[in-house]
Amino acid sequence: MKNEYAAKLQAKQMRRDSDNVKRGFDFAMMIATVALNEKFGFGATRLKALETECNRLMDEEFGRDMESASHQLIGRLKQIMGGTE
Repeated sequence: MKNEYAAKLQAKQMRRDSDNVKRGFDFAMMIATVALNEKFGFGATRLKALETECNRLMDEEFGRDMESASHQLIGRLKQIMGGTE
């Protein structure tokens, strides 16, 4: 009985965490959309392509385990930006 209750609580927390990650992701995409439009003149076509690719990355490469995804993203950012930390 206790294990079942604990499992339900854990599943509820995992859903809540997942929902919060999605909300944060959506908010960051909105900010990036506005910034890319203002700084570089990106329009609807380019921004839609960016959104599609970001969603693919989130779903296929980084979205499964947030802790692991964070480490992977830091590595990719260092590779892209030339960081050596």
